[in-house]
Amino acid sequence: MKTSFSSSTAIARPPHDVWKFITDFNNAPLWMSDVKRVHQLDEGELGRGSILRYESENAAQNLIVSYWEPDKCFTLSLNENNISKNSSYKLEAVGKDTLLQLELTLDVKGMMLFLLPFVMWSAKRRARRHRRNIKQVLELNIKMD
Repeated sequence: MKTSFSSSTAIARPPHDVWKFITDFNNAPLWMSDVKRVHQLDEGELGRGSILRYESENAAQNLIVSYWEPDKCFTLSLNENNISKNSSYKLEAVGKDTLLQLELTLDVKGMMLFLLPFVMWSAKRRARRHRRNIKQVLELNIKMD
């Protein structure tokens, strides 16, 4: 069963600053409160096809960058345990500010269907927290190199 949701927030920073912050995965623990570390596993420049290791307190997962359009959008994909997940981060300029949209698509199969309501509730909650944290960190004018 495939399901998705989308949510967005305005950030008082230009899209390039937001992009630079969210695609520097050393910053991930600043806005993903459940993450200890995210790092690139493969060699080369970060982009489409890159493999990222996402480590939290309770789990570790490998994510694939399945879409990459600098300063506009990237998508992280995961396929495991009867769940396919695509998390897209889309940036749109609104004057000097940025509209950040998070879009999550889940395709769940088998026994995991019973967990779908909980998985969606948890994902929505986490997306709301991530958007809020990105906004707070960037709007507090943390130094951007």
